[in-house]
Amino acid sequence: MFITLYKVENDVKKMFSIHDHQQSLFDLHCFATYSVINGKMTKEKQYSFESKSERDGEIKKLFHQKIQDGYKMLYSFPGELSNLIEKAI
Repeated sequence: MFITLYKVENDVKKMFSIHDHQQSLFDLHCFATYSVINGKMTKEKQYSFESKSERDGEIKKLFHQKIQDGYKMLYSFPGELSNLIEKAI
């Protein structure tokens, strides 16, 4: 799964991306987020959880916050978590 949200305010272009690529062999329930402002990556964060339900809960929370902040869907590539994100949006 790879999903990107975007927001433009006062000529500042912001993007927030999430992907569920496994970062290591030992982290089964993980994802990473990236924040980009005007084409430059400003923040990268890796998340790892003990269970799938914990991971899914954090993803819902993050996307709900971004939608509340005015972000809109820019791009979505199907994956296990795509339906979860669509429900959060």
